[in-house]
Amino acid sequence: TNSCAGATGGDLLQCKTVLTEYTHQWPVVQLAWTRLPPLGDVLTSASADGRVLMWTPANRLAAPILGYQIAEVRRTTPSDGTMKRDEKAGGSASLGFSPLDPMTFVVGLEAGKLLKCGIHSNEQRTIATTRSQRGEVPWSTGAAMLMTHVPASTYHRLKLRIEKECVLARAKEVTADMVFAAQPGVDQIYHSPSNFTYEPHGGPVYSISFSPFHRNVFLSASTDSTVRLYNVLHPRPLLVMEPDSGCLFSCSWSPSRPSVFAVGAAGGHLYVYDLKHSRGKPSLSLKVTTDKSPVYSVAFNPKEPSVIATADGQGVVKIWRLSGALSTMAPREQEAFDRLAGSRDEGGAAEADGEEEGELSDWPAANNGR
Repeated sequence: TNSCAGATGGDLLQCKTVLTEYTHQWPVVQLAWTRLPPLGDVLTSASADGRVLMWTPANRLAAPILGYQIAEVRRTTPSDGTMKRDEKAGGSASLGFSPLDPMTFVVGLEAGKLLKCGIHSNEQRTIATTRSQRGEVPWSTGAAMLMTHVPASTYHRLKLRIEKECVLARAKEVTADMVFAAQPGVDQIYHSPSNFTYEPHGGPVYSISFSPFHRNVFLSASTDSTVRLYNVLHPRPLLVMEPDSGCLFSCSWSPSRPSVFAVGAAGGHLYVYDLKHSRGKPSLSLKVTTDKSPVYSVAFNPKEPSVIATADGQGVVKIWRLSGALSTMAPREQEAFDRLAGSRDEGGAAEADGEEEGELSDWPAANNGR
C-alpha cells in the first residue's frame, strides 16, 4: 500500500509501506496521530486484523516502530485453498487517542467490545533497559522500542541472536530493520496493550472520540444505534443515547463547548447533542442526504468551532455553520461537565423527535460542491 506524510516545510513526502508478516494483513480502518517520546509525532493505524501499529515518517514508514495485537482474528481455509477470515472473531473497527493523555487510547472492535489501552501497558522493560545492557552491538532507540514487550522467557535469547546477526553484517548498531530481519515470532513482539474493558455495544463500534475538555471522557458510536459517553475509569457508560433506530457511523466533540458533540447516522441525518440542555434528545436533527445515504464522517473545525463538515454515502462533503448557542461556551459549563464526567449515573436512550429550525445553516458554496 502507499501512504503519504507531510514534511514540516509543507512538502509532500511519498512513503510506501511494504506488506510483511509484521504489517497489517487486512484493511486499515482508522488512522490517528499522537506524540510518542522520544520520537515525537507518530502515526497509529488500526486494522480489521486486530493489530494496532505505530509508524514514523522518519523512516518513511519502512516498518512499524511499535505493534500490538488487540484481538485474535482467526483465518479459515475453505476447500478451494483460499484464506478467509472468521467473522466471529472480529478485529479493530475504530481507534481514538486522548488529546490530554497521548499515552492512552481506546479501541473499538467489530464484535462491539471497547478496550482501554496504554502505549506502555504490559511493558516488560523500558527502552533504556535494553539500550543500557552490555551487548556485542549498541541498540538504537527504535530497535529497543520493539523489545519492550518481548516476554522475559525469550528476551535474552532473541536479543543475542539479533546482535550476532548484526555483527556478521558488520553493523555499527542494531536498528529496527535488523530486529525484523531476525524474524522473531509475531507473538514475541506484538502483545495486547489492553488494561481495561468497558460494557460492550451490541454491534461494531465505528467511531471513538475523546473529549478535548476532560482527559477521562470519550464517546463511542455503534451500529447498535447508540452513542455512549464513558469515563475511562468506569466500565459502564455514564450516558446512553439513541438518536434514531439506525446505525451510527461517526461521532465528534465540539472544540469550543464541553457539552456539545455531533453524530452521523445511517439514515442520512446529522445529530447535534447539547448535554447542558438534554441528556437524551438531540438539540438538533439535520437531514444531510436526500436519498437517506449514510453520514459516514463528521468533523468540527478546531479553529472555527461553529463550522462542522459531513461526508456521506453520496460522495459529497458538506460544510455547515452552527448557531452561536451551540458553539459558544455557557457560564459554568465546564464545571457542570466535570460533574457529569465524575458521576456514575447511567443515562437512558432517547429518540430525536424531529427537525429544529434556525440552529444550523448550510453554506451555499457547499451545497453543490463535490
